[in-house]
Amino acid sequence: MPTTQDRIDRASRNAHDTLEAGRKVAKRAAHELDEASDEVTSTVSRTLSRAEKIARNGMDWMRDGRDRVRTEVTRAGDRTVEYIRHEPVRSVLAAAATGALVYALVQAVRGRRGR
Repeated sequence: MPTTQDRIDRASRNAHDTLEAGRKVAKRAAHELDEASDEVTSTVSRTLSRAEKIARNGMDWMRDGRDRVRTEVTRAGDRTVEYIRHEPVRSVLAAAATGALVYALVQAVRGRRGR
């Protein structure tokens, strides 16, 4: 029959074994957590790099578009000035006709709203 001391020794060994198993589980969990953290960090870093590249490309595209629009507006302005220099009477008549048309449209819209 086991003595009290035998029972204490067995309980002590069981407690020690349980603590050792807990340490191993905790160590393995910490290692897996480190690996997962490294993967997340790597994924976030790649995602941020892609987002920065997309943002840079978008800004470049917008800048190029802005420059193209500016160039076209400048060209249109230059062509308009050139046309006015070569055809001043036609230009004045076209401007007057356009003004009269806009005025007539505004009056027609106002007339419909007043009804």
